[in-house]
Amino acid sequence: MATQVTSKLPIVDDIPSVTKLWNGRYRLEFFCKPSDKKIGWYKENIDKWLPAFGALQDDALENGWEYPANQGVSYDDMRLVEASVPYVPSAGEHFIKLIYETLTDTWVQIKDEDIDYELNGLKRVIRESVALPDTALSRTVGVTTITDGGTDVVLAAYKIEKNDAKWSLTETWVEAGVISRSTDLVGSQQALVITSLGETPATPSGYSLAKTDVNNEEGFDTTSYTFLQDDSVLSRSRDYMGSQLAVVLEVFNGTPTTADANAYGGGSDYIIASEQESSVGGIPTRRFTFLENGAVLSESSKNMSEGVKEVTKVFFNTEGATVGPVISRSTEDFNGLPTIRVTTLQDSSGNPVNDGGENLVNQYDRHVQFTYPGVVGVKVSSTAATTGDSAENRYYYQRSPVQALVKATVYVIFTDSQSITNSDYEYDSSLGLWNPSQWAQGNHSAWQYSGSGTHIPFGDSPGFRGCRTVESGEVSGVVDSISETILDDDQGLLGRLILNGSDVDISVSGGPERPDGNKYTTDIQVAAAFEDVDGNTVYKKTIVVATIPTQGSTTLT
Repeated sequence: MATQVTSKLPIVDDIPSVTKLWNGRYRLEFFCKPSDKKIGWYKENIDKWLPAFGALQDDALENGWEYPANQGVSYDDMRLVEASVPYVPSAGEHFIKLIYETLTDTWVQIKDEDIDYELNGLKRVIRESVALPDTALSRTVGVTTITDGGTDVVLAAYKIEKNDAKWSLTETWVEAGVISRSTDLVGSQQALVITSLGETPATPSGYSLAKTDVNNEEGFDTTSYTFLQDDSVLSRSRDYMGSQLAVVLEVFNGTPTTADANAYGGGSDYIIASEQESSVGGIPTRRFTFLENGAVLSESSKNMSEGVKEVTKVFFNTEGATVGPVISRSTEDFNGLPTIRVTTLQDSSGNPVNDGGENLVNQYDRHVQFTYPGVVGVKVSSTAATTGDSAENRYYYQRSPVQALVKATVYVIFTDSQSITNSDYEYDSSLGLWNPSQWAQGNHSAWQYSGSGTHIPFGDSPGFRGCRTVESGEVSGVVDSISETILDDDQGLLGRLILNGSDVDISVSGGPERPDGNKYTTDIQVAAAFEDVDGNTVYKKTIVVATIPTQGSTTLT
């Protein structure tokens, strides 16, 4: 009776089940009856029933196994791949099942290759092989090639399933070529994507290679080649640089046109401001930033004195429009951009402080000193005389000049002329410059009575500096002249007794007009203010105009 491992495992029917496998390999299935069923399956005994995986079939055969001529019992390279103690319902008992297969340290195919053409008509070969554990495999995916049926195929993928008994190898070989073609939207452009295995596809006409990607397709690595047309604009965007709208274009392998930037930015004179390396979706690109030629990148202002402000603009590449005389200009660099910095002077409303003529840039109120002229007239005073008739004296009445603060308006004007014109004196409907050129002048004459029969003539023309002639009705009892013949005694002129029958004359004339309620220019000054970049001098003219309130008023109006 044939046995396995020990004499305690007799082989059923003294013969195993034998299967001839592909490529000269065999499979032996032994069914044995354990002689000691009660304890043989115990853990301490199980190795006697179930040998280790990979054990040779020779080692499992009892040396005394009876066989005709006792030769040819063992199969070469037969290794244990399965061991179990199944219950067989049809027999109503347990058996020891031991399965052996031919295994070597060389990879051997276990069946014919599987071949298909499902990958865009490319030949695909799938091979399955087995070998002992730790059998070496010299293969490189994407490099190693073989010839199958006259077709060269490259190793696309392989997988090894491992256990203690054997290793199983599955290899996938694919004919080199294009697996797929497709279009894809990259940014705003259509891209041609070619996926291939084992070869680099030719670049389509009118295209350039944009990027490559390694993918896993059908379980093996492939390479996708993305092609784009040169000068393709992959993205467009707008960005505020300073105070201006910039157009940013991402371009593949080329330079965008200004027409594209003009159309997208809504301008008419966009030019390239900067260029940078960039990428869109992994594709190397150039980022072009466009700005309109002469665009204002920044603008600032600083308030100066007298209602003037200093305005500075920074222009891109070309100087644009400015307002007011230019007092400084410089060429600079702003974040890598060529710029021109221009500073001008404007009024508070944004108008030029001077534009070839005159410009009122500011006006404000202030108090100024004004001298009211004194008042001169003539007056008659009466008193009781010794004769019983009233005595009268004729004399000059005078009120001194008075200096007071009055409200005035100051006008600040910038002009290209250093002259004071006649119109300046009449600015804002002024009656002219308040500058009295003459003062009131008195005049008197008569014959003086000496008391001894002698008659002495006298007279004079006194001046009254700082005074004007009194106006009619201005001061009670005061007039500008008195002329009469003395017919009564006790009549006087400037405190002198006048001869009876003598002609008496006293009068005042001249001096400025009464200023009350009139508008006058009180001051005009012209001084150099600044020079522009061309060396032209601009002057500041200050005109002070005041409406003179009624003298004696407590309110400055």
